[in-house]
Parts: sequence; C-alpha cells; structure tokens
Amino acid sequence: MKSLTLASFALLSGLVLGRPDVLSRQESGGPAPLRIAVVDWNAVKNRSKKIGAMISEEEKKLAGLNRELEDLTKKVKDLEDGLVMFEKGSKEADQAVRDLKVARYKLEQTRTMGTLWARKHRNEILLRIYDIIHEKVRLLAEKKHLDLVLRLEQESKEEVKLGTAMRLSVRQANTCLYHSDRLDLTEEVIQLLDA
Repeated sequence: MKSLTLASFALLSGLVLGRPDVLSRQESGGPAPLRIAVVDWNAVKNRSKKIGAMISEEEKKLAGLNRELEDLTKKVKDLEDGLVMFEKGSKEADQAVRDLKVARYKLEQTRTMGTLWARKHRNEILLRIYDIIHEKVRLLAEKKHLDLVLRLEQESKEEVKLGTAMRLSVRQANTCLYHSDRLDLTEEVIQLLDA
C-alpha cells in the first residue's frame, strides 16, 4: 500500500480537497485540473544503464584502493611472520620491528584516509546521480505540462553497493497514496537517462 507524506497530503488537500469548487469550475471551463505524475525512484536508479555505468566506474576506482589495502595488509603479515627469523636484540631484529611499525602505521593511515575518501566519493556520485535524475524528471514534467511529480518508492531496505569499501543503506519511504498507470513516468525517465 502506498501512502502520502504529510507535506504531500497537506499540499494536495490544500489544492484539491480544501477547495470543493475546483471540480465544478473545471466542468464549467475553469482552470485545468491539477496534473500529477509519479516516478519510481528505485527503478530509475537500478535499471538505468547510464546510472549503472556511473556506479561501475566508481567501483573500478575503489578497486584500486582495495588492492592497496590488501597489499599493505599482506606486507604487515609478512613482516610479522619474518620477525621470528631474527635473533632478539640484533640490529636486524630492531630494523624489522621498525619496518613493521612503519608498515602498520601506513596501513592504518591508508585505511583511515581511504574510508574518508570513499565516503566523500560516494556522496559526490550520489549527488551527481540525483542531479541527473532530477533534471530528467524536470524536463519530462515541463514537456508533459505536469503540476506535480511525486517520488514513489517501495517499502523495502535498499543497499547500494559501490565496491567493498563503499556501501549505502537507505530506508525507503512511501510518498504516494494512489496513482494510475498513465501517470507513472518511470520508464520514460529511464529511457531519457539512457538516451
């Protein structure tokens, strides 16, 4: 079942429900009826080839960071395993301990900076995706002379995965009580994105 957000309900009730004369004026040549459409946000994000390509490109960028972390982790493990080969207190053992400390520090720094970079990068890509989708929705709304486009989302938990270092979980919200199929712009938004 779909439901309206409080703001959408207030807007619609103020525009239509709170003005019973709207219907009678429309029948007598009054103002045109309010034109509303919906877009299934998740379908657009998940099925658009262009959005998929953007996410794949980001996954490739993150793969380099993941490889670097794996290499540093292996180096730390190798240095730890190699400590047993040296006589305790020898110059070689002291150097191996210093090398291990440096490798651990570098691993921790790379992990910390990589996490910050991945978060920043995730936010940037999601903003670009949302800006692109919003622009296409705006273009379609203007072309179809729509008054309002509601964001339709399914009640589910979605996980947008961008590599192993980047993950976004979003609780989905319903923003539409009812819509006829003729108002659903989802397929057209996907086609416009992929054109």
